[in-house]
Amino acid sequence: MKNLQFKLALGLTFLMASFVANAQSNTTKIAPEKQRTEAKQNTQLTKESQSKLTPSDEERMASRYSEYMNLEKRIISWTISGKIPSSFPKYKKGQTKEEYNAIIKSWGKSNLSLIKKELRQRITGARQSSNK
Repeated sequence: MKNLQFKLALGLTFLMASFVANAQSNTTKIAPEKQRTEAKQNTQLTKESQSKLTPSDEERMASRYSEYMNLEKRIISWTISGKIPSSFPKYKKGQTKEEYNAIIKSWGKSNLSLIKKELRQRITGARQSSNK
């Protein structure tokens, strides 16, 4: 009889241990699943808010160029004073690089006194005669 009680107690203990282990594994499976779902929702919300905050293609293109199409250093190196003249044409939104360069060249032809001698010759196409 004691042997039967011992086997019964051992069997119940084993059965209880398996239930407890199973219950713990189920709760650990549920928690990460909830966390993953919440993380996905947060990621989606973050992506949506970022897409709302990103500038449009047009705004990015406009901010890509400065007033002088990022040629400030080059323009300064062309001038005698070492500064950009106030009459120098500014880049306008929508102009191509070729159009802006043509505008700069025509401005240079009409303002030769503000440009270094070497550049004047390039703009006018005149060749310097060599003094022998």
